[in-house]
Amino acid sequence: MTDKEIQEAIQAVPYWRHTITFPNGMKTPGYVPERHLRRKATAIPSNLKGWSVLDIGAWDGYFSFLCEQRGAKKILAIDSLEHTTEHSPVKQVGCAGILTAMQILSSNVEFMVMDLYDTPKWMEREKFDLVICFGVLYHLRDPLLGLQHISNLTGKKLCLSTLCSRDGQSIMEFHRRDPDEALDYWWWKPSVRCTMEMLEAVGFKNITEVNAGMPSDRVLITADKEGK
Repeated sequence: MTDKEIQEAIQAVPYWRHTITFPNGMKTPGYVPERHLRRKATAIPSNLKGWSVLDIGAWDGYFSFLCEQRGAKKILAIDSLEHTTEHSPVKQVGCAGILTAMQILSSNVEFMVMDLYDTPKWMEREKFDLVICFGVLYHLRDPLLGLQHISNLTGKKLCLSTLCSRDGQSIMEFHRRDPDEALDYWWWKPSVRCTMEMLEAVGFKNITEVNAGMPSDRVLITADKEGK
């Protein structure tokens, strides 16, 4: 693609969540600055040569493309078509961002429209060496069930970030929705301890908070699977 074609493709996407810098230096006008994305990226192993990766809630694919750059042999990015955040100008954002970025980068990342609860059994049988789950947990109606699905899909390592509280107890705050609100943003705010204990309950070990300069209401965690 020429620079003009790339610029036109970027402008045709109605909403960019991720700020992605392309090889020609052009950037997407992402709501999330690239420096914030880089913080989360510190949890992802620098050498993924030969690894398979599942990126859950991939949005525009920043972390999927990062894993491709770090040598992953297979990357599957999944997301639903509907994103509802207080920052998105439209409720039905779709998958225009990731598909456009894939085209610009000539990427081999695979993308599937899929809800976490609907992951097929073949994905569990195959398992992925690395599972990335950034900014998803607090959107789930049943977070423990969601984490069990994630555990079933993980072969080696999980990288997870979520909204959290710094309460020292193992608690999770329920966010009651106002039916008159236009946005349907999040359900839960678990404490860091609660998040870690839920991960342990579904079979993860070596559960560690990554110190990457995250905001106080966010936590970045890595965890390994039992026996790995």
